[in-house]
Amino acid sequence: MTIFLFLIFLILLLAIILYDSNYKNKKLYSRVYLCITFISLLIVSGCRGLSIGTDTNMYVRAFNAVKSIQDMFVYYVDRFEVGYRFFNVMIKQLSDNPHLLLFFSSVLILLMTYYFFYKESKYPWMSLLMFVGLMYYSNSMCLLRQYLAIGFVFLAIVCLEKQKRFKFLGLVILASLFHSSAIITILLYPLMKIEITNSNRRIIIAVALISTLFANQLINLVIRIVPKYTSYLTSDKYYLENQIGTILKAILQFLFFVFVNYSYKRNYENNKSSILKIGYYCSLLSCVISFVSINGAILDRMAVYFSIINCITIPNMIFTFKSINNRRLFVVILIIICLSYYIIILVYRPYWSGIIPYVFWE
Repeated sequence: MTIFLFLIFLILLLAIILYDSNYKNKKLYSRVYLCITFISLLIVSGCRGLSIGTDTNMYVRAFNAVKSIQDMFVYYVDRFEVGYRFFNVMIKQLSDNPHLLLFFSSVLILLMTYYFFYKESKYPWMSLLMFVGLMYYSNSMCLLRQYLAIGFVFLAIVCLEKQKRFKFLGLVILASLFHSSAIITILLYPLMKIEITNSNRRIIIAVALISTLFANQLINLVIRIVPKYTSYLTSDKYYLENQIGTILKAILQFLFFVFVNYSYKRNYENNKSSILKIGYYCSLLSCVISFVSINGAILDRMAVYFSIINCITIPNMIFTFKSINNRRLFVVILIIICLSYYIIILVYRPYWSGIIPYVFWE
């Protein structure tokens, strides 16, 4: 656990040194910060042992089984999407060592994540703190396919923000080739056509709340579309353990949306940028899906595509406050939330992601 505590305190310490300084070239120091933290996170996730991560053994077995293009259509066809299987084959051309799968997966996930934070966040260090503190980084070490898909969703959102809709759709489809659940992010396309005004904001929230009443129907629809996820509803492990996690996440996403909604309403005239609009809808969808997922863990997997966008939305909303004191207050609150959540999960639920005890390359 020590190495993960070191990472989060490194993120905070470097932020204090490089961001809260009077240096003239802030952009340069921001890049230095991102480079140092990127290397640190890559060493931990990319050079981890094959036993680190709850699903890592399954991915290693699949990597060992798939040896050629032909094998892509023989092994794990029902379990893994074609994009992920092709990714395995490409790595296999370099080496049969499964450690390379973990390393290249980490490189790709972190590169896309850092690019997204650098391009879209007003406070990249705060986005990184949320990425690590809210366990997204830890989960990326066990949910390889989904976090590779999330990385492509990040790129898709950058395109959507620039109104490059065909590129957005193409990247969402590419993401779904790594994890089929990523297709849900296509909802952002029609939502971006709906303006968020003070008059229709209540209607949007009301529609979202009403949709939670149809939770069971929604879950059954997802199961019909993706039957391989039926186990998420029938597993005793879910009802006894995972439900605690989904309730905790739902509460957290509710608090985030309350803040996002308040910030958007409070500073509406200055909140008309596309990325803030995307962030608002992602926060709302994350909140709704997280509460619905209490009755079905499969939807928790879908909520993460939207909840992780809070990593840029919350910092960007804090940036909209004109008062420096208000900004500092919310920054302190966010730091406390991230540290508390991170330490509590590491201490009391370390087996959720299977990263403790940590071991390096075996």
